[in-house]
Amino acid sequence: MKLETGFLLPTAVSSSAIPPFMGWATILLALLYFVTAQPIVGSNSAAGNNLALTAALANDHNFAIDHFVGFAARNAQPLGFVSNIADYPNLSYFQGHYYSDQPPGTSLLALPFYQSGHLLALLFGSVLPATLAGSKVTLAYTLLACALVGAVTVLLVYAAARKLGSAQASARYAALALGLGSALWGAAGRLMPPVFSLGLLSLALLLALPPLPRELANSRPSTKLVLGWGSGTWLGLALGFAVTVDYGNLVWTPIFALYLIAAGRVKFKQVSSIVGPLGGWLLGILPLAVYNSLIFGRPWAFTYGFELGDTSATTLLTRYLGGFNLADLSLALFGGGRGMLGPFLLFFGVWGLIALWGQRGKRKEAVLLATLLVVGLGLGLLRHPVGDDNGRADFMLTALAPLGLATAVWHERFQFLTRLEQRWVPYLATIGLALYYFISRPGPGLANLEAVIYLLPLVPVAGLGVIIWQL
Repeated sequence: MKLETGFLLPTAVSSSAIPPFMGWATILLALLYFVTAQPIVGSNSAAGNNLALTAALANDHNFAIDHFVGFAARNAQPLGFVSNIADYPNLSYFQGHYYSDQPPGTSLLALPFYQSGHLLALLFGSVLPATLAGSKVTLAYTLLACALVGAVTVLLVYAAARKLGSAQASARYAALALGLGSALWGAAGRLMPPVFSLGLLSLALLLALPPLPRELANSRPSTKLVLGWGSGTWLGLALGFAVTVDYGNLVWTPIFALYLIAAGRVKFKQVSSIVGPLGGWLLGILPLAVYNSLIFGRPWAFTYGFELGDTSATTLLTRYLGGFNLADLSLALFGGGRGMLGPFLLFFGVWGLIALWGQRGKRKEAVLLATLLVVGLGLGLLRHPVGDDNGRADFMLTALAPLGLATAVWHERFQFLTRLEQRWVPYLATIGLALYYFISRPGPGLANLEAVIYLLPLVPVAGLGVIIWQL
């Protein structure tokens, strides 16, 4: 029995395992998501709500968003004044203070970027007028957090596909189909939980899957690894913090736990394989417990229970299981704009899942991916949307992670069936789909292009990273 050791991420995501093409693709995708993103303030009340909490954490050092409540409005409003409650669909109120109705994970992840932008704004402040959000630079760096998470998610799916046994070409195609031809494009331009949830699920899959060869002579590989302290802790941390990002992500924990036991990734006689994931999970959910305790005095009370704008979604049942509408399914899967989930990933991914089930020794992985797919689509369909401009595909976004891995399996099968003679066809079709996503609502304009100048201080940092990566 071989045991993973150390607190480093698996070698599947080390610099030596990332080909130059995927490294540069990640950087370019982050830039694409950034320049095509819409402004945070006034474009989406849920995104503005997260911005308000981020600003409150950075400036007031508490969870009440009283001084920044204007960000949570459908349209830009005075920061500390609530004019019409109907304009604040994602606002909660408790004991004289306003709070976000969402968990704090998204804002906590965006906080370092917000603070970095605030510091860099001092360099630009003498020549730029302040905006409602305080600084264009601050907003730009906050939005950069979403774009980077979206791009890194693509890289994580590539690495997980390679770990599952896909060839570089197949993993690369699946990653590009995810990055250019799915709802990830739109989600990576909004400060909302879906893109962060998808990134955490992709990371969890990368950590949970054992290194599997393309062909298995036996039912399971002889080099099967039991989770050690490092990988187990990172996996638990990803799953636990996913709940801090979005309450609905709690359902992943039992799914992964059953898989890890069935796949032999944890052994009850191997203490580290149990303590690592459990300790990481508790550490990941700790910020949510602290958040709720400081507001309500108990960790199991949640801000959505004190919703002001939509009082029909203040319970677990009504908010997460009370929004079913069958018409939303076709809208998410085949609707227009960047809210369309991803037709190639959906079609090829289901095909790939069937092919993965037929591969010797990989049925447990096929069941894991299929379960995550069904749960992602099902809970997304049941969820009650709160606020404006929230497409149903936003709540189904996590389904893209298993679909991406399965698409890599499909591509392997496609290359085998065509004997590599038509391998250019999927890429050509994906380029066409990417063009559709580019011109779709909110339009082909590069709404955030002028903000690229604020990212110039990052160029030396990026250059140093490239040098280290190439060493």
